[in-house]
Amino acid sequence: MESQKDGRWVHYKISLQSDAFGLVLKRMRHVFENDEENRKDRELMAEITSCDLEELCRRQREVGCCP
Repeated sequence: MESQKDGRWVHYKISLQSDAFGLVLKRMRHVFENDEENRKDRELMAEITSCDLEELCRRQREVGCCP
C-alpha cells in the first residue's frame, strides 16, 4: 500500500500487483463491475460528486435529510 500526505488528507493506493488484498481485488474486479447494485451506486456517486455543494444541501433539506 502506498500513501501520500496532502495537507490534512492522506491518499492511499493499493498496489494491485504486490499487495495480497490488491491481488484479491484484481481477481474480483469483474464481479464488482458487473453487479447491478454497484453500477447504480457508481452512477449515484458520480451525480453527487458532480453536483454543486450548495445545490446538494438544498436538495437534501427539501426531502428532510438534513436539519
